[in-house]
Amino acid sequence: MPSLVSHGFKPLIKNNHNYNYYFDFSILIDLGGSIDRSSYDKNVGTCPEGTTGLKTCETGYEMFLRGEVWYCLKIIVNDLPLNQTEGQKLCGKEGAALSGLETDDEHSFVNASVHVLLRSNEKSKNATWGLWISGTKKDECEKENTTEPGPCEGINGFDFEDKTLQQKNGYKWFDGEPNNLDKKQYCIYMMIDNYRKSIRDFNIDWENCDEKYRWPACCLWSEKKMFQRTTSDCAYIKGDVILEKNDDALIFQSLLDLREIQGSLVLRNTTFLEFGLPSLQKLGFAGDTMNGKRQDAALIIENNPYLMHLRLRRVSQIVKHEDQKYAIIRGNPRIKIDEKQYEILKVASNGSTDFDQFEFPQEIYVRHLLYELWPYCLFGFMIIVVFTHHFIMLEVNESRVKKKEQEMIDCLVKMRDATLAAELL
Repeated sequence: MPSLVSHGFKPLIKNNHNYNYYFDFSILIDLGGSIDRSSYDKNVGTCPEGTTGLKTCETGYEMFLRGEVWYCLKIIVNDLPLNQTEGQKLCGKEGAALSGLETDDEHSFVNASVHVLLRSNEKSKNATWGLWISGTKKDECEKENTTEPGPCEGINGFDFEDKTLQQKNGYKWFDGEPNNLDKKQYCIYMMIDNYRKSIRDFNIDWENCDEKYRWPACCLWSEKKMFQRTTSDCAYIKGDVILEKNDDALIFQSLLDLREIQGSLVLRNTTFLEFGLPSLQKLGFAGDTMNGKRQDAALIIENNPYLMHLRLRRVSQIVKHEDQKYAIIRGNPRIKIDEKQYEILKVASNGSTDFDQFEFPQEIYVRHLLYELWPYCLFGFMIIVVFTHHFIMLEVNESRVKKKEQEMIDCLVKMRDATLAAELL
């Protein structure tokens, strides 16, 4: 009986022989004994056997991208009013920190989340909530009006405990804010109330850091929940990757750090419009497997009826066993391999002619052929027009000459007849 191994999604069927590991999401990992593992065993980037998985946010958190790193955010509600310092401590109890708002999406998430909490809380039907977020007035800007032009204007007048912020595009101020009213406003919070019908009206204000607000909440991020879509030790896979379902391909495309597949990559029978692996650099395996089984090519893209775009822009090397082809791409009636992608794949396979055998759909092939040949067709058409015109003009001129000759002959005949008549007289 095969044994079950957990890999973070569903059970993984691990066969008791030395060749295959079958993931239940159709990824086939070839672990034949003849694979050269010397470079992989020394590399901490190798995916552990049976554990190709994605990290996810804990319950209640929402995932957002900042730069190239994903973070998890959450709203935490406290029964008693808090000032900013107490809000930071509340965040710290979850191993997190007070967050800022990096993007419009984060701003909308906070608006929507707090709006739902506010409407669901009987005690807050006529209440105003203040949501503490990262941002404290700089010492040198303490007495400055941050709505006026200068080094303290707007967001520039604040320091941020949330060091993951880059653009700070989620800070949407009320009109006339931040104005440093009475020179006593130091910390940033988000004011949200039940009187506003649209969550789009919720904006940023700022207040004394010691002020406490009813039903406060804080927005969190946590280093413990920080990730880059793949496990940090999963940049390489040893074996064939076979994707035959949409869910499989979707999960696999999320492996943004994957750099090498030591085996074949197969995309088959999906309804994807496009497929790509942004960091993949090496593909294929030239060695032997224990039972000799292998795919027909290092790269196989077949029978995907809606697939239009293939994006493998960083592939620099494709290798294959002597019994394989470099690539088989067929049965994809809509696919469009652009010239740049074609050259990348061909260079990666040392100029293999396998990439000249792509089975393009007929209408695309005809369109491509016309695009390549139209200058020659136009040139040929112009030559035909010129020569046709030339021959027509020759015929016209010849006809005119013959007509003139005939007129001259007729004229001479008449003159001769007139001369003979005169002599007779």
